[in-house]
Amino acid sequence: QLSSLADRPYVAEALRSGRWTVSGLIVGRVSGSQNVTVAVPLLRQPGTPLYVVGAALRPATFNVLLESVNPYLHTATASIVGRDFIVIARNRDAERWLGQRAHAKYIESLAEAPEGLARTTTLEGDAIYAAYRRLPDSGWTIGMGVLASEVEEPVWRTLRTSAALGLCGLLLAGTVAVLLSRRIARPIKQLADTADGIARGHYDPAPVGSGIAEIETLARALQYAAQAARERDQLAEQARHITAQLERVEIRERQQIARDLHDDLAQTLAAALIRLTVLQQHADPAVARRATELADLI
Repeated sequence: QLSSLADRPYVAEALRSGRWTVSGLIVGRVSGSQNVTVAVPLLRQPGTPLYVVGAALRPATFNVLLESVNPYLHTATASIVGRDFIVIARNRDAERWLGQRAHAKYIESLAEAPEGLARTTTLEGDAIYAAYRRLPDSGWTIGMGVLASEVEEPVWRTLRTSAALGLCGLLLAGTVAVLLSRRIARPIKQLADTADGIARGHYDPAPVGSGIAEIETLARALQYAAQAARERDQLAEQARHITAQLERVEIRERQQIARDLHDDLAQTLAAALIRLTVLQQHADPAVARRATELADLI
């Protein structure tokens, strides 16, 4: 028997809000491995969750995305941290730092503003200039940093050239952070829209193309859910149609029975009235009077 996930905060939040949620870095109760789970509630009607569909994403999925910047920024550090500031993915020494809390100076910067530029410190202790952005729906923060020495030391040699290069590095880091955040957030938003459409009776979800295997698996699960919901509604409609037909047949049967009873009763009463009319002429006054009384009742 599978263990319940209802006590997971992200599942409880999905059931409470009726919207998709994303967990931080957690350990799966069945697999025992670290993962990030996307939970999408399917609603029978607005505000009434029917059940929650979840997809567990391996941190390596995000590591691959972050490592794509390595050929362009050789010494840059890219990371994703959850709303609890736990490292979810990293382009350098991912296995070493996965599940660790971000550096205190970086956390201070994240607490000041949802996005910006800051001089901070990596988990290795290197001073960097970092561009970061927090995703509003998931609470994750995408960060990209370049070594402070690469920005500051050239200033003492050639101020104009080094400043331009440093600025370009920061701009590139900020651009990459924004692009990565969009690549991760867009397919998740599409999944949420698909689940909302199913709840509203739209059973033809648009395809979700993300390049992330786990998200595409969740998209296929939503398509199966849409098909099941469509078939359920068709069966319900057929049941309503059959019920209406049975009700019409029952009404006709009742009407026919009522007509038959009416005809039989009318014939019986007519025969009784004829006999009472004859008895009204009886020689015994008591019998004639009783026959008259009964005839009046009929």
